[in-house]
Amino acid sequence: MTPMTPPGKYAPPDAWEAHRGIISDLYLKQNMTLRRVMEVMEQEYDFHGTIKMYKLRISKWGLRKNFKRRDVDDLLRREQTQNGTSHIVVSRDRNVASGMAKAGTGNVYGGIQKLPKKATPKLKQTSTIQENASLPSPISCRAPSPEPPISFLFSLTTPDVVRVPEECMYLSQQYIYGAFSTGLWMPAIPEPECGVREAKILAWYNIIIGGSELFKQGKTKHAFKMFQDGFALYWSLLKMSDPRLLAYMYMAAIYLSDIVPELTRSMFKYAAGLCRVVYQSSQHPLYLYMDMLACMSTSEFRRNARALISCFLQSTETQLDSNSDLARSIMFLHSPVTAFLASKDLLDIAEVERTSARLVNKLEQMPLDTGSQVCRIKLHLINLYEEKNKFPEAHRLIAEVLGSDEIKRYPKHLHYLNYSMMIIARKEGNHGTILELADKVIGLCMNRLALGDQTGIGMSVSTLSTLEEYLREIGYVEKADKLRADVDAAVGEADGNEDILGSIDARAKQEEEEENDE
Repeated sequence: MTPMTPPGKYAPPDAWEAHRGIISDLYLKQNMTLRRVMEVMEQEYDFHGTIKMYKLRISKWGLRKNFKRRDVDDLLRREQTQNGTSHIVVSRDRNVASGMAKAGTGNVYGGIQKLPKKATPKLKQTSTIQENASLPSPISCRAPSPEPPISFLFSLTTPDVVRVPEECMYLSQQYIYGAFSTGLWMPAIPEPECGVREAKILAWYNIIIGGSELFKQGKTKHAFKMFQDGFALYWSLLKMSDPRLLAYMYMAAIYLSDIVPELTRSMFKYAAGLCRVVYQSSQHPLYLYMDMLACMSTSEFRRNARALISCFLQSTETQLDSNSDLARSIMFLHSPVTAFLASKDLLDIAEVERTSARLVNKLEQMPLDTGSQVCRIKLHLINLYEEKNKFPEAHRLIAEVLGSDEIKRYPKHLHYLNYSMMIIARKEGNHGTILELADKVIGLCMNRLALGDQTGIGMSVSTLSTLEEYLREIGYVEKADKLRADVDAAVGEADGNEDILGSIDARAKQEEEEENDE
């Protein structure tokens, strides 16, 4: 009879410990099968658990039924050398009846059936080395002593705090190697497909982060709407089969663990369910991996996150074509990942600095245009300095980026740099230094507008709008007015002399009012 589905919740950890003696007695002394133990516990003790839960606890408690053939041979040999002395056999802190160890009289904990006679070495066939050899650690023989109130022998099973992350990393490697060997993941994805996929993953990641921020601000309804959108989008990302998804999923889970901890496990459970549907197997490595992550507590996941991410990056990089766009993208992932871990106090800033320097050096040696990625690496480091209030380091790197050739070609990066500058200025109250840098930002943006670069006009105008707002905030009204006039003059002809910055301000206020109305 198969155990019934429990009507309520499964037994909590403290209940397992309370029933440990009963389960051990049924499983070992009464030699019941695991299924039979589950039936008895449900029917007689109203104790419910899945077979997976039972197996994990049995492993943790060291309740071992089966022995290797070599262990049994050693046990039998030592039994014969006792010269008739009454003795007991101890294995994994339990006494094994002497008769059970004899060949032909049953089994050892029910795990080994009758052994052929030749498997039992005769005394005259036992060498001196065998006689003097020490027994393997799991099995020993000794003369009986008065029974102590408790056993002083302890289980040698690996504790869960080590075993679970090791199994997670093993499953991660199995999935990664299997994905590449079966062609699910390609060792090289050409542009623009490589960039398109990354953009989709980043969009999903930003949805999860955005929802977390809304939740932190108390806007629960809007936050969960974003979470639902993010979870729904995960289906298409999973079918896309891109290795970078795992890295961003780790970061999203860590971010959620700080703000909405219960959603971390929900995300992994949802991912596990999708994996089972997509891959149509409950034994697929990615399903098993996500399922194990879902079983981790939030604290366990955070404690092991760095090792899990490192394992993923290293295992993936070894499978890629080193000259491909995907390989360069995976290598670049070290930058946002390490900066993110450091921002959550899971990694030292010094390690991020070393990683950034190594990546910049590698990218600059490549024959391809890697200027955008070099800029982004430095921006990640600037953001980290800002979060950790390391303002001198941030100012030094900001000045370096503003003086580089790369920033002149990428208005999007200039936009993000401008935001970092504003945040630092507000934090330290030192507007003078930022104003000097602001002139460089204005000059770079105005050059983009003068060139008529359609891809950079929107970002440049948005950057200058933010800067104008900041100047008014700190009392530089004349400088702000001049900035608005200069921008309007630069883009006026193309836009019918429309007040560009004024329109942006109006739209922003309208959106804010609509949000407040909701």
